[in-house]
Parts: sequence; C-alpha cells; structure tokens
Amino acid sequence: MIPTLSARRAGPVPRTLWAGAAALTLSFLFGSDALAAAPPANTIIGNQASATYLDPNGASQLATSNLVQTTVQQVGSFNLDGRTTV
Repeated sequence: MIPTLSARRAGPVPRTLWAGAAALTLSFLFGSDALAAAPPANTIIGNQASATYLDPNGASQLATSNLVQTTVQQVGSFNLDGRTTV
C-alpha cells in the first residue's frame, strides 16, 4: 500500500518551533544579571522543604524538613575600571 499523505510536515510550523526554542534558550543564557548576582557577605540563606501527601487512610499529611541555614562568607573581590592598565 502506498501512503497518500506525506509523512513530512510542511509549512512554517517547524520553523516556528525552532524559533521559539532558540528564543527560550537565549533568554536563559542572557537573562537578567540580578538572578546570578552573588549575595553580600554575612547574608544568611535558609531553606526548608515541605511536602503534602495522602496517608493510607486518605488523610492529608504535611511533612517538613529541618531548617538549614548558611552564612555567606567574604571572599576576595576586585573593582576594575577602564583606566587601569596591567
């Protein structure tokens, strides 16, 4: 039996998908610098996980982890400007 319809997609749909994927990738790579900025020294960062689940009786249960905290330590830093030569 010879298929009557082409198995290949035609038209702008594949280009649109590639363009969307490229735009999404670029937004992740060159996104806001504020998301990647290091916090100042002596900042306390904390994290605590929680989950809700149903036990075997069908009752909703809440489980939380211990609170974990860490303090950001100062490391060497440099200020560079365009007038400095090495």
